[in-house]
Amino acid sequence: MDKNVAVIILNWNGTKDTLECLESLKNEFCDIYVLDNGSETENYNVLVSSLKNFHKKTVFINSEDFKNKPIENFDICLIRSTENLGFACGNNFVGYKIYKNYEHILLLNNDTVVPENFIVNLSTRAKKENTDALTCDIRYYDDKNVLWNAGGKFKWYGDRKYFSQKKIDKLIKKGVSYIPADYITGCAMLIKTDYINKNGILTDKFFHGEEDFNFCYKAKINKAIVGVDLSLKIFHKVGMSINPNKDADKAFKSTVVHYTNRIIDFKEFYGKTRWKLWRKFYIFLVLIKRFLSGMNLSNIVLLKNSILFYTNRYDDVKKEVYSKILADEKIVLKK
Repeated sequence: MDKNVAVIILNWNGTKDTLECLESLKNEFCDIYVLDNGSETENYNVLVSSLKNFHKKTVFINSEDFKNKPIENFDICLIRSTENLGFACGNNFVGYKIYKNYEHILLLNNDTVVPENFIVNLSTRAKKENTDALTCDIRYYDDKNVLWNAGGKFKWYGDRKYFSQKKIDKLIKKGVSYIPADYITGCAMLIKTDYINKNGILTDKFFHGEEDFNFCYKAKINKAIVGVDLSLKIFHKVGMSINPNKDADKAFKSTVVHYTNRIIDFKEFYGKTRWKLWRKFYIFLVLIKRFLSGMNLSNIVLLKNSILFYTNRYDDVKKEVYSKILADEKIVLKK
């Protein structure tokens, strides 16, 4: 029997999490591709030594050979990249090589843990609902009763609104096992390869963040079927809270990246004039929200000027631009 699902997992200095994720997949009938995304040598070597004694047959290959040679007779394929390609480009590097060999590709974060028979149950749901992209009920690893993400809807002005835990738990209690969505997260995203063949996988315009928003926004334009399987839960090791005082400048720069990503993203969907008008309105909304959340006026002005600076000058936020924002000495919080 052929394996109809391929799982793509990226590892970047997260060997412990990756191994736990793979352990949870050990009985699944699928091919697993692990791209080591430029990890430190010690971290990568631990991953290699662990997989040599793993339950599944593993092949080890560098990115150049993976790109140019056929890979056969394996359960896990560990690919070594010498650089961090980022989330979108890393998944694309593997996905575009392999997708024609499968019915579905599952993008799965390395810091997730899945239940028994997860792959077969998710792919069965995808076939039943004829989805082009599907996710599930994703809970926090540290508190498995708390919802992290189960999709959401797009707002009219260019944001997304996640389905609340209250809504999701109520639906589950009523016996609802599937819901449609506009937006689903790339943390766990099962994509039909027929859709990939027509529309591609993830945009390569962003080094960190926004790629799943872009994918889903295009899917909505393409009238694709996107949904959430509420009968399946996986667990994500994301932190449940962030201390903004720990590194306030870094957190602020990440905020600049987030809004710069979103505004640049819409250059793809709007004409130049419409985009400029929308950008003014969107930034105004962002600043109002920040003011209401307690940000002082000096930092509101800094946020506005930083977003305008980068969205005026760039049409993407690839690794170079992403690094520029994080290293920008002008983006320093005013006390």
